[in-house]
Amino acid sequence: MGNLKFSPSVSYESSVLVPVSAYSGLRVPQGVPAYGPISVPFSRMTQLAPNKFPAPAGLTVPTKMSVTLKGNWTQTGKSPVQWQFQSGELELAVTIAVYIIDKYAPLDDLFAMIMSHEYLHVKDEIEVATQFLPQELPKDEWVKKYLIDQALVDNATYCNWFTGDLFKKYILDTWVEERNRLGRGRDSGAAYERYKQEVAKLLPKI
Repeated sequence: MGNLKFSPSVSYESSVLVPVSAYSGLRVPQGVPAYGPISVPFSRMTQLAPNKFPAPAGLTVPTKMSVTLKGNWTQTGKSPVQWQFQSGELELAVTIAVYIIDKYAPLDDLFAMIMSHEYLHVKDEIEVATQFLPQELPKDEWVKKYLIDQALVDNATYCNWFTGDLFKKYILDTWVEERNRLGRGRDSGAAYERYKQEVAKLLPKI
């Protein structure tokens, strides 16, 4: 796999760090930077999460996900023309945004509870980009055959797939499927129900 390197990067919509020690009960997973959320009104949160009713107290989403294949290809001199991947990088870049309903943010206990949950989603987003994809993509049929094992690629596939948007979409579909699977896991089950109940208990204090 030495001819193909994976270069994942993670950035954030917010650049303001939360003073973690100021919030009793705020839990931040190891490796997750505690960037503050973007406060939005309830109506905006409804737009951001149209499939959730009622609108969630907090929301973590990738605002930008990009796949870029940078590499060297050689062209055979034979007809029909074929191409062979020599070496390069597969760049995987994601920008993460965390939102919170603006009326909930000023209450410290509620803020800590919501953000503790959202930082778990941030952890998942980071791990999908930096661990899951670099581990799983080398097993993918197309990635392994053409980019790692360096099988010859016909000209039509090279032009329409690898230098166009089809390959990027192919990788993005895998990416989105895994992050959505993890998200559903975080937002379901007994632990999530307890979290929602605890949030509901604090809402009268707003």
